[in-house]
Amino acid sequence: MKLQQDGDLEVALGETVTVEIEAAGTAFLAHTGSLQLGQWKSINNVPPKEVRMFTVGPTFSRNFSFSIGFDFSPAVGGNTILPSAQYTVRITGDGPSRFVRERIIQATPILPTVRVFSFEVGQG
Repeated sequence: MKLQQDGDLEVALGETVTVEIEAAGTAFLAHTGSLQLGQWKSINNVPPKEVRMFTVGPTFSRNFSFSIGFDFSPAVGGNTILPSAQYTVRITGDGPSRFVRERIIQATPILPTVRVFSFEVGQG
């Protein structure tokens, strides 16, 4: 997996991609959507962390994506979200480049918030 200039992640046919989502300072309230034209190979959800994997196959289009919706819970015994509440999303692939995409998602005034992760299947 490598980073394209447009921000998409380039993956190769046969490459296995791992998506790790970890909550800190909030209950795990992330919801991952389906892959466009592909299937999640495995999903392991043990809060506060979820690990998903997929292998890029011939059913994937040249460009594909998935989205994750993030919501946040109030602090225990309170009605406000902790300022330190966040999710860490880490995307890795087993291809030769070994690029790692890591994003920190913090609470916004309008919840839930959604992030889209876009991929492009390399042609060479």
